[in-house]
Parts: sequence; structure tokens; C-alpha cells
Amino acid sequence: MINVEDKIRYPKMPNWEKFNDLTKYSSKEIMSVSHTTVRTRLGFAQMHLKILKQAENNEMKRAMFEDVIVNLVSTFEAIGHLLNGLYNIGIEDRIVTIDHKFPDSKRRHLEVSESCLRCRLVKVNPRLADMLDQFFKSRFSC
Repeated sequence: MINVEDKIRYPKMPNWEKFNDLTKYSSKEIMSVSHTTVRTRLGFAQMHLKILKQAENNEMKRAMFEDVIVNLVSTFEAIGHLLNGLYNIGIEDRIVTIDHKFPDSKRRHLEVSESCLRCRLVKVNPRLADMLDQFFKSRFSC
């Protein structure tokens, strides 16, 4: 039998309240929703990972693995909305994504797209943009 606590245990996040203070003074509701989404989705990912470790059949393992991935991707997208709002980048909410958005489908890495959060982040916080580039390159490159 799989044992999961009745209540989702949110992961410990140093300085979470300081970050919370930045988002609660925003006039945009998406900031508050994104902030909550980050913590909630990380909690769900942690819960599904715990179930995955206890699962005995392959169908349950696959389902829990997929749930972990979906929750982590959702976390990244919520982080993109937070960065857009915190740095006043100005990308329309419906098109914000943490992935690079290149001007054409050939994905030329040297071009900058005006609707790309990570490209525009370079102008306001180059160190953070570089950190994101390194993180995604080292973990998710083809």
C-alpha cells in the first residue's frame, strides 16, 4: 500500500516569505497566482515522487513519473510569469514561457526575439539569464 500524508507537505524554501512580499504588492493577479503555483506544484512533484518510489507496478510508476514532470514544467512556467512581472519585462501574459522563443522555427540561437522572456531578461539581469541558460543547457539539451 502506498503511504502518502493526507496533507501536501510544501518543500522548505529559504527566504520564501521575502519573495512572497515582492509578489503581494503587485497589481497583477497573475503574480500572486504564479507565486502560489510554484510552491504548490513543487509540493505535488514531491508527493508524486514519493508515490513513485513506493509504486510496485509499471503503470503506476509511469503515471507518477509523468505527474512529476508535468508539475516541474508547470513550476518553470509559473517562474517565467514571476520573472516577467518582477522585472517589468512587459511580455503579454498569454505568451510568457520560460523556454526560448526564437524569431523563426529554425531556432537560431544568436537572434533575439522581442517576445522571449529569457532573451529580454539579459537586459535587466544578465547573471540570472546566464544562470537559466546554463541550467537548461546542462539538463535539457538535445
